[in-house]
Amino acid sequence: MDWFHGGLQYQSIHHLFPRLPRYRLRAVSKEVAEVAHKASITYHHKSFAALNREVIATLRKTAELCAASPLANGPGAPMLWDSLHARG
Repeated sequence: MDWFHGGLQYQSIHHLFPRLPRYRLRAVSKEVAEVAHKASITYHHKSFAALNREVIATLRKTAELCAASPLANGPGAPMLWDSLHARG
């Protein structure tokens, strides 16, 4: 599924090795995880689904904070709230 989201789950690897071709990110990610483990460095890696849940939860929280702000009743304000709470 790497093609579906463009390898964004390997963004940290991309920043370590910006010229590395996208098709190599998965293999290098495993190598970086091994090196981090040997060096006692915490290396976080989440699945595509887990990352999407995290992003949606953050967007929802941001929308709730925006809706609670004094500026929430201004022109166009409900658009963010409505877009993040759409069902279907």
